[in-house]
Amino acid sequence: MYRVSRVASPINLSENFAASHPEPVEGWLAARSRTLRRAQGAQPRFWIGSNVNPRRTALRDRVGAVRLLGVVLLLLLAGCGRVQQANPAAPDSYAVTLAADPAPPVVGDGAVNVTLHNASGTAVNDAQLTIEANMSHAGMTPVMADGAAGKDGVYRASLTWTMAGDWYVDAKFTLPDGQRITRRFPVQVLAR
Repeated sequence: MYRVSRVASPINLSENFAASHPEPVEGWLAARSRTLRRAQGAQPRFWIGSNVNPRRTALRDRVGAVRLLGVVLLLLLAGCGRVQQANPAAPDSYAVTLAADPAPPVVGDGAVNVTLHNASGTAVNDAQLTIEANMSHAGMTPVMADGAAGKDGVYRASLTWTMAGDWYVDAKFTLPDGQRITRRFPVQVLAR
């Protein structure tokens, strides 16, 4: 016969009936079952004959918790480093080049020579140069330097490469009229 249970299903039916009727049972039995569950203060968990497996549900809950933890960790790790921006656009008509000395650069003291020419190819000598060198991965302190006054459009700045690997060097010029010109150059620094 049918009986009301508090275990997995509110109503225990024979396996044959549950297997042959996966849809909810309507009628007096279903109405009676809902009435009993409401009287006991329980919300309907699943219908008669459903394929809900409590172990699978618990596994899904654990997988969801692990995914949530992974997303939180990724967000935390993303905030640990300095934001690395893409190459700045060049809306101006200036030509900027960079050459490392020694070439290729090695860990330790070195320098960069940055050239600046206007649209007509004339060397620009009266600009101020600031260099910011960063490693391509997060967590390293940037290396900052100011360039010496330019001669024939060539500005020289001394740098200390602190580690071998991939770097990018931002050359930031400020012209006398206040216009700013920024270019980014990738640099591969070798170990000694």
